[in-house]
Amino acid sequence: TPRRNSEACPSQPRPVSYLTTSNNRGAVHKPRGNIYLKSGIDPHESLLTQRTSYLVEVHSDDDGETWSAPRVISHMVKEEWMGFLGVSPGNGIQLSQGHHKGRLLIPYYLTGDSAKYNAGGALYSDDHGETWHRGMSINEGRINDGRIIDERHIDRDEDTTHESVFIERANGDVVVFFRNQHPCGHVGRAISHDGGQTWDEVKFDPVIPEIFCQPNAVMMPDPTRKDWRIGEASDTVVFANASMMRPYRGCGVLRLSHDGGNTWDVNRCFNPYHYVYQCMSVLPDHSLGLLWERETAGLYFTILPSQWFGKNAL
Repeated sequence: TPRRNSEACPSQPRPVSYLTTSNNRGAVHKPRGNIYLKSGIDPHESLLTQRTSYLVEVHSDDDGETWSAPRVISHMVKEEWMGFLGVSPGNGIQLSQGHHKGRLLIPYYLTGDSAKYNAGGALYSDDHGETWHRGMSINEGRINDGRIIDERHIDRDEDTTHESVFIERANGDVVVFFRNQHPCGHVGRAISHDGGQTWDEVKFDPVIPEIFCQPNAVMMPDPTRKDWRIGEASDTVVFANASMMRPYRGCGVLRLSHDGGNTWDVNRCFNPYHYVYQCMSVLPDHSLGLLWERETAGLYFTILPSQWFGKNAL
């Protein structure tokens, strides 16, 4: 922190030997007092920002009208060996029942020694987002082909987990659907019985193609509950992803399940051509809002009525 006498102090006020000039006008190709701010001038790059990813939280208390100042939370969840730690595109969820009721779950993915291979899992908060913790990555500690998977040292396509999305089933289980590089070519799935902290056996859905693209899913109204509210647990699930290389990523398909994602009763193509990432939300009238990416042509928002999946499907 620059002070009036041009001394620089750490965030906990304590004078140090670093000096700046009085105007503090940023980085140039010359020393500012005794601090070299420009990369390539000072071999130690003193006081430059560490070259790594940073995880930032912002929140809104008025339904998105205004937002808080950004708050860096990397120190809560990121370890020194991680080359990258980020959150998946799309949405998180809040658990609505059980021992972890109220818990916030946000999907993350990270890289370790290699930037080519990823490991994904859940960031969770039990105090409304004040503090965050990182759950185990989906494949951490598994034995695959005689080798224990270590998220820091992943070096095989079949061990990766990537961008993901969560749903909460009616029985309280959390299901993750995840992008991956497994040679089987299908979207991965696993279940957590402890609110996203650990994961059971990984399975690959034979119905859903994986073309290495972000998945999304959302809980739809539970037909057995008249008091169901948006965001609450449900076995009625809609899943969406790009399902075909044409050779570009495309063929956006939405799939409807009535058993928490075990099977898919309706599989309907939304856009047969350019279609990449997406994010869905249940609207107040229980129609489906779909924010989707048409490759290089921009983002679009489409509202799908429940009848889009077929009469009495929802």
